[in-house]
Amino acid sequence: MTKVIKVIALGSLIASSYTYAVSTAACAGCHGQYFEKKAMGKSKVV
Repeated sequence: MTKVIKVIALGSLIASSYTYAVSTAACAGCHGQYFEKKAMGKSKVV
């Protein structure tokens, strides 16, 4: 039982880190690598 819980926890950790990387990569396209720019000249600096 504990092995199943460990596998599920590890899977969740990997999935959440992958999701975070994808979402920040999409934002970095407009906001810059370090989020120093206003996206499309309108939105706030993140």
